[in-house]
Amino acid sequence: MKELYLKVQQWVDACSRIEDLGIRKHQLLDRLQELPPDAFAEALYYILRQAQTGRPAFKEVLDAVSDLEPMIARLGRPFFSEVYTYSRAKHFDDVVHFLRQPRPKRGLKTAALPDPDQLANELTLGQRKALAMSPDRHTMEQLMFDPDPSVIHRLLSNPRITLPFVIRITARRPNYPAVLTEVFHSPRWIVHYDIKVALVRNPYTPPPICLRLLPNLRTQDLREAAGDTSLLPEIQEAARDLLQKRVRQAESAP
Repeated sequence: MKELYLKVQQWVDACSRIEDLGIRKHQLLDRLQELPPDAFAEALYYILRQAQTGRPAFKEVLDAVSDLEPMIARLGRPFFSEVYTYSRAKHFDDVVHFLRQPRPKRGLKTAALPDPDQLANELTLGQRKALAMSPDRHTMEQLMFDPDPSVIHRLLSNPRITLPFVIRITARRPNYPAVLTEVFHSPRWIVHYDIKVALVRNPYTPPPICLRLLPNLRTQDLREAAGDTSLLPEIQEAARDLLQKRVRQAESAP
């Protein structure tokens, strides 16, 4: 595997120097898709483990690796089933947690969340999407609870919105899983650490997203996620497993 790991190291070094997250994702996907399922599992294991040891280039590409949907769309679910099976057989716990697809702990219907200003009832979807680019603060405040992810997608692109504003969207409970997914897929906002933490700690975030973001968390935030009973047991278990690995790593460090 030394040859494969050397190749992955070269890919990671090249991709980590790309500032644009969208381009970084595309470049990394182009390289990883060259691999068969067993080598893909080995490469993903290597990336996750090296990131956990603190190697800067590997930490830089975690955001690109975390967004698996483009890879799944291109390579297919049967491919990832083989990756998962290989990882279980090799006891690659980091990869197994990363690829899990547990069901949500609690389901939400769109109708369960009221729109405080009723814009979703008073305006068409097209009107709300147009307003999402408005520079007016009050308008943005009205739209931040919109149930339609396409409105939130536009709102997240508004140059006037700020990090605290997006954290409010992300931390809200109850919430729409599709809205939280939009935040996760936003190259502009997912690079912010506080957004990652808010997504992981929100029980309404789709569980696969939480599991893929866990390796990004600092030890204290991992510890809090591990003890958060509002999260799925699978998420708590993955957080505890990462914590134990970090403790062993710290104890073995010279």
